Amino acid sequence: MNTATVSTSSAPPVLAAQRPEMTAILEQIAGCSGDEKRFLLERLLRDILGDNPEGEWTIYDAPGKAYLHLLSPLARTRLFVTPERMAIWAAQDPSKSRPLSEINALLARGNEEEIKAYLASLNS
Repeated sequence: MNTATVSTSSAPPVLAAQRPEMTAILEQIAGCSGDEKRFLLERLLRDILGDNPEGEWTIYDAPGKAYLHLLSPLARTRLFVTPERMAIWAAQDPSKSRPLSEINALLARGNEEEIKAYLASLNS
């Protein structure tokens, strides 16, 4: 699969020419364990994006269709923490909150009705 990585603020992706050396490297990586592949991916992303990335990036497949979209921690926070969500959180009654251990146990039990009842109690 040919891929290209570009910032979303850049022009459309330009695919690099396939080189025999790259094919050999990809074959070596294919033989690596999952942990080794995660290590390599992290190192490559740090090399490309730096240690403190800001913004958004998209990895495209050969036809130029988005394959994966990456957000920096700051961009993800800005996307998630909206004024509407902050108002909802501020309006929630803290006395209705449960310890994280209880919520984890609730999710681990997997009782959908119990989960729905808990979520409904938060919204009432």
